[in-house]
Amino acid sequence: GGGSLFGGGEGEGAGQDPYVTLTSELLLPPLRLATTHWEPREPEPLLRWVEIWEPLLPRPTLSHVLDMLVMPRLRRAASDWEPRQETVPIHAWLHPWLPYLGAQLEELYPGIRHKLGVALQAWHPSDSSALVLLRPWHRVFEPGDWEALLLRSIVPKLAMALQGLAINPVAQDMGPFNWVMAWHDVLPVQHMVALLDTGFFPKWHQVLHFWLSNRPNYDEVTRWYLGWKAAFPAGLVDQERVRKQFNAALDMMNTAVDGQAVPMPAAGPASAYASRWAADGGAGADGVPHVPKPTLAGGAEPSLKDMVAHYAEENSVQFMPKFGRYQDGLQVYSFGSTSIVLDNNQSVIRALIRDRWAPVTLETLLQQQTKK
Repeated sequence: GGGSLFGGGEGEGAGQDPYVTLTSELLLPPLRLATTHWEPREPEPLLRWVEIWEPLLPRPTLSHVLDMLVMPRLRRAASDWEPRQETVPIHAWLHPWLPYLGAQLEELYPGIRHKLGVALQAWHPSDSSALVLLRPWHRVFEPGDWEALLLRSIVPKLAMALQGLAINPVAQDMGPFNWVMAWHDVLPVQHMVALLDTGFFPKWHQVLHFWLSNRPNYDEVTRWYLGWKAAFPAGLVDQERVRKQFNAALDMMNTAVDGQAVPMPAAGPASAYASRWAADGGAGADGVPHVPKPTLAGGAEPSLKDMVAHYAEENSVQFMPKFGRYQDGLQVYSFGSTSIVLDNNQSVIRALIRDRWAPVTLETLLQQQTKK
């Protein structure tokens, strides 16, 4: 048995591999003595010893070192660990043992998660140290355990941060938004999208609606829209639900350019958020924006613009007005990187190709994008 092999007693190794007996009797007694003074929070001395000797040690000897000398000390150190008091994070001294102990370390993880959860109760999202502490565990904990920890200790605080975010085109404080985005690569994407769906986009749409309903400078609106879109990490902006939110905003902008009444976004009643930055006028006494009356008679059947917008969305091409740009009295739009105008009277799309305005089909427009 393991006990007799490493007891170092006379004759106990009889019948064993002589090399196993030799390494056990020569190496283990001094190592056993050294590990009684070893501080697990400074793993280097023992790690270096294991790295050097691993190629030379028989498997039973190495297993004994790890199981009987290293693991008990790590167990005790993890049990004593106090995340709020210690300056060295636990992953710094535990993870270096993963190549040697692997799944054996899993018995320590529930206790570590519990302590992390307790420590995070007082955490505020503006404090980036929580991410520094947690990120190294992202691929070490089982996905379900990792998700549960974030849902319990992190997501409610991020939701609170978004709740406190004021959308203010005049003087935008990006702080709370950036605190939330910092977690985008460790928080499962469906939870990040859900946070934005409930805590960000409704008020963002309401501010846009208020702005578009009060004689805006369309260039400023475009810059604002593109600025916000650029603030989203690429992997997030490609999510279907996020793309839909930005497309809904584009639809509102297009409607406003056409001089039609901008419909209130589906996300609820007229906004209290908007009045924070537009309290100086443009809203009625009840705080609800005055919406200009429609100036164009809109037919029920889809317009040329609706068809182009739908085609653009299907092919993941950005379609939006170039505010302040007109050609022969018609609003200029960008379809990807091509400038186009829509002649509703003749049901024709004209595109600026090689410095010349010419009628094009939707297919030709799409080919222009793939060429560039």
